[in-house]
Amino acid sequence: MSKINPLSPAVLTPGTWHGEFYGKASGTIGTDVRSERASIAGICYMVVPARLTPPSSQEKYRSVVWIGAVSNERQQSSAGLLSRDHDPRLLSLTLKVTFSEIGTIISLLREGLFTEFHFQVEPSGTDGGCDVSGWSGSFAL
Repeated sequence: MSKINPLSPAVLTPGTWHGEFYGKASGTIGTDVRSERASIAGICYMVVPARLTPPSSQEKYRSVVWIGAVSNERQQSSAGLLSRDHDPRLLSLTLKVTFSEIGTIISLLREGLFTEFHFQVEPSGTDGGCDVSGWSGSFAL
């Protein structure tokens, strides 16, 4: 049986992690006019509480998952970032998606169909975080 570990700091281990969404999600949507190029950039993101389980572990760590879309095209070098929160017992996971993907994710979360996901963590050249090279979730209709 897995348990939530409220005391020990999470270790950012490379490999395939498991996540479970729980609770209510919140989000923001808007636009940003960029005068230097006279272009308009849209933004949509949501924050979802989750429990994350590292590879080869039964312990679950409370976390916040930030899912954000800032373009219609994927232009990023990674799919996201896993890092420790200001409280080292908590984790922060950022997932970068397109507008089309975030619309689908919002619909699936609203219907309670999307609760579990996996993501691949790779070592990063920066301190305090690891790159996410990919992620996926499954659902049943």
